[in-house]
Amino acid sequence: MVQMAFYIRFKSQLRRTRPELIAALEGEVVRAASAAGGSTETGRKVLTASFDENRMGFWLDMVIFLERVAKALEEASLELYGYVLALGRDIPEASIVKLCRPPPERGARRGTGIWCSQEVCRALGYYVVFGSGGTLCPRPSQTGDEGEPPDSERYRELQEWRTFDEKKKPPARDYSAKIFTDTPVLNVRFGAAGCALLCFADAYTPQIRPFIAGAVSKDTIEELDMAHSLLFRERLRQELPVYVMERTKRFIRSLLTAYIAAVRAKSARGTIVMEALHLADAAAAKNFREVYASLGEKKKFLVLAAGNSTAKSLKNWGGVLNQTIINAYDNSPLSKKVELSREIIPREILEVSYNILILGQYFPDYLFPQLFEEQGLNREMYSRSLTMLRSLGMLAGGHSTSVMPALTFRDEKALGARKEKIRTAVRNIILAWVEAGRLRPCFNLLNVLVELGGRATDDLILRAIRADVLNGTPEGIEKSIRKERFVSLVGDWNVPVLTYIYKTLRALAAGEKDDIQEAFGEPVPSMTRKDTKSWYEAYQAQAQINLAAFYIGTRSSAAASEAVRKAMFLNRDLGKNAVPANRLFSLVHLSQQRIDDAQEYISFALEQAETMEQNEELALTCYFASSISFLHGNLSRAQRLAMKAEETAVAFGQAGWAMRATFLRGKICFEIGRYSDALEIFESLHDTITAGVIPCPPLMSATVRAWIYRAKVFIGRFPPPGDLALTGNDGKLFEIEAAYFAADYERAKTLAERFLSLPDEKAQELYSGKDFLFTEQPDWRSGFAQCEDILFSGKTQGARIAWIYRAMAHCALHPSREAKAGILGSMQRFMRDELLPDTDPNDAFYFYAWYCMLHDTDAEHIDTNMVVSMAYKRLQRRAGKIDDMKTRRTFLTLSRWGNTLNLAAREYKLV
Repeated sequence: MVQMAFYIRFKSQLRRTRPELIAALEGEVVRAASAAGGSTETGRKVLTASFDENRMGFWLDMVIFLERVAKALEEASLELYGYVLALGRDIPEASIVKLCRPPPERGARRGTGIWCSQEVCRALGYYVVFGSGGTLCPRPSQTGDEGEPPDSERYRELQEWRTFDEKKKPPARDYSAKIFTDTPVLNVRFGAAGCALLCFADAYTPQIRPFIAGAVSKDTIEELDMAHSLLFRERLRQELPVYVMERTKRFIRSLLTAYIAAVRAKSARGTIVMEALHLADAAAAKNFREVYASLGEKKKFLVLAAGNSTAKSLKNWGGVLNQTIINAYDNSPLSKKVELSREIIPREILEVSYNILILGQYFPDYLFPQLFEEQGLNREMYSRSLTMLRSLGMLAGGHSTSVMPALTFRDEKALGARKEKIRTAVRNIILAWVEAGRLRPCFNLLNVLVELGGRATDDLILRAIRADVLNGTPEGIEKSIRKERFVSLVGDWNVPVLTYIYKTLRALAAGEKDDIQEAFGEPVPSMTRKDTKSWYEAYQAQAQINLAAFYIGTRSSAAASEAVRKAMFLNRDLGKNAVPANRLFSLVHLSQQRIDDAQEYISFALEQAETMEQNEELALTCYFASSISFLHGNLSRAQRLAMKAEETAVAFGQAGWAMRATFLRGKICFEIGRYSDALEIFESLHDTITAGVIPCPPLMSATVRAWIYRAKVFIGRFPPPGDLALTGNDGKLFEIEAAYFAADYERAKTLAERFLSLPDEKAQELYSGKDFLFTEQPDWRSGFAQCEDILFSGKTQGARIAWIYRAMAHCALHPSREAKAGILGSMQRFMRDELLPDTDPNDAFYFYAWYCMLHDTDAEHIDTNMVVSMAYKRLQRRAGKIDDMKTRRTFLTLSRWGNTLNLAAREYKLV
């Protein structure tokens, strides 16, 4: 343990006459010592501090500490009567006081200065030059007069810092700065993220942002900020969701366009520096080339390559690069001498260079000062070490923080066991950022942690697997299983249960019905491991949750309820690592038509997902919460939750759920009666599909086209069905609806009969009904899918609506008395037996249909009055659940069903 002792002569008197001076001086010493990791203690006479020599870059830290203290002491020296700051081991307080006590024949300031023990001088000799005299002994002289200081020949005063050879080739940034003066460089350093494409986000630095902010709109900056935040969190991924890849491409285009605008505003030329091209794959080059080709002002900047590059890596960039900067260390003697003795370069410099090298594999360089601080290091150590590393030729290429990869082996060999401490420090930083939500867990994170000498915790393993499966990027997991690396990442004892969890969850999230049934055809692993211990409770809970989702899909509500209850029991002691269970428990209650319980548990699920930052679960929970509010009738709350589901899914790259939430938002607008808004939303989805940017299932396209067609019909535009190539059951259903509202009742009747004549098995296969209910993936088989299918048993929504339109068309065609009686009797039975109390979103339509049928068949006034009265009460009760007055009014006056029933109520003097 290295110690510091700081003594000020006549401090008691100075505290009375110059209290602010002493307080400021001692405060600065304490701050400097604390920044260097020192633990300080204030005594009556002497301020002391202890420093841990095992700290990374310790002696370099001591240099910074002494330099900072020396500056403060020099500024205050004229107002002091002498001081001593000593650095060594076991420094007795008495010796410090003696050192500052001048003999009568000497000057009053003889002892004043910074003194180091011989051991400290040797350690600091690489960095500083000492004056004449001896070094401070570990202990004071035991033979001299107690009133005299130790032999002056045994002390040396700290005077000046060692200088370094700066005659190196300038880094690429300095090179471009000399050409383009004060124009910031857009720097892309590959190798700092799991996927090369994500490294483009690192070019949006704190220096670049203000440079372009003055030249572009606030919306552009907000868009760049949001995209950068998303892409940065994904930086550990090796496989990107298609949605994230598209966001990256848009980000590169927006950033380059904004940079060009900023450069144009300064009437200058900009520079883009591509570093370490050998670490950039073909996909990164391809995406940049496509964006670069679309730019109209390429002459506004140069594109330079710096650092390591091969002929193959340069070829990938085909014509984009204007120039290649030679590696800054090519001619450095160190580049030729990988094997260096320990005496040439101190261990602390090797430690810092190795720390920068490892950090640089995962983070951009502008974060390094912050990362050093988070490692418990002096923030200033980073900038100081850069100067030294650059002088020694240990920086690779043009980048100011890329340590020469060729020296990695040398560093590791020289550091020995110390390298593990550094790797552990970097590992802890990554884990801290993951826990704080600044990095998203993914399966590659498990690889990263193993490479850094540790294994992920059980809860993090599960989060990483869930994240990749739910984001549609399971290739890394598949590859590790094929190459038998899965065992080393998760532990051989965990392999059976995690393999089962992965296969079943992947089937639920991306598989068809047959894939799901095949995955769940395998037996659930025993909950006891080979060593007779139970598996981690969260693994057991996740296995039960997967089973629950499967049972809900097969409409086995009792089995689903039992599986969820087991999961919730296992969750009791898991705290923030609890597996999301309340969403599925809500859906179990919904399948049992207990909508109040469903609402309660979906609220619990929403609160849990937000509190525990379960981001993938949050989007799904918001979506189902919106759907349940829609079923219950609170359309304004449903709308808010749909918007939140969409925003959450967008923020975390869940493209499928984002589009499904957008569709739900459009459907809610349709239900409220805002048909033009609904049409706009559906058409925006259609544009996304036709752009081909994001892979979309064919059923999605068919469903969206059908609802576009329906929205157009409801605003009075009757496009020919062929214009939208209607397919699927929704398309066929809305053709019936369109024919009815176009007063083509014969066609409506014929189409309805054709729709209803399908064998039940075929209808269920085409339409989302009893076949299988998906809870972990967007279901595009129909716009009525997911919650509505879970709520209703028996025939599908489509079949019920088609049957009603056939009955309405039949009534509009003036049937015989017998036929009319049969139709109205069937409708009465339907309304009595099929209509659920307050939970059917189509109940306004059903009453509208019943009223139309009575009106078209000239039914008795008393019968129509009774139906209108029931319909109006039902409509008012449903509208009363809408918590926003404007939305409630719109629902009652603009929606076709509500408007018609309101007018009928007025006609029958019910209002």
